[in-house]
Amino acid sequence: MPCAYHTDRAAVGACSCGRSLCEQCVNLLDPPTCKTCAKKYIGKETADLVKTCLIGAALFVVGLVLGMHNGAGSGISTGIILMAIPFGWRVGAILPLFIFGTNPAAVVVVGIIKLSLAIIIGVPSLLIYTIKTIIRIGRLRGVVNAVK
Repeated sequence: MPCAYHTDRAAVGACSCGRSLCEQCVNLLDPPTCKTCAKKYIGKETADLVKTCLIGAALFVVGLVLGMHNGAGSGISTGIILMAIPFGWRVGAILPLFIFGTNPAAVVVVGIIKLSLAIIIGVPSLLIYTIKTIIRIGRLRGVVNAVK
């Protein structure tokens, strides 16, 4: 079976959609991804990144406004903390909120622990997520540009 993009080459692998790919196409991205799927993933990854940045910016502004009564430095700190919480919370998803059942006191304690962890790991999580997403979009664009 020939490659979907290089008909003079034999297919050695396939994209998750089933499109046949030659060795050159397979080696562009791991897992092997065809040009059509790469374009689809670029759109999804870009939309997710934009949504993430908008949510982060909105939370930063809320924190900035809430913290300004203590001075500009406090507003910036509050903004960074609020911006980071959703990303840290996502990473902290390994700790279920109802780990000790539905006992209200236990749920509150676990919630406070998760919130504390979210604040601590939120900023690095946000940075890592953003960098990884930008790199992934760049690699997907490489597939789109490399395949004629």
